Amino acid sequence: MVILSLSERRQRWEATVTEELHERMWKKQWEEALEANQTKLQNSLVHGGCQWRRENRKGVANGGERIGEELHRIQKLQRASK
Repeated sequence: MVILSLSERRQRWEATVTEELHERMWKKQWEEALEANQTKLQNSLVHGGCQWRRENRKGVANGGERIGEELHRIQKLQRASK
């Protein structure tokens, strides 16, 4: 059995608390970024759909492709965060 001094116990406790705090902050930042990306995607789907229809009438379908790529990128990030 290892007996730790009071200062060693305090250092370990501070390290644990600091690590947990960093994890919570990182998770909160990640969730905020994910939410912002979802909002951005929803907005781009609404506005991009109109743009895609306009571009598609001209024979250029890049608008729809960009939206699909963005959706795929966000879904990939969501799967990675689980």
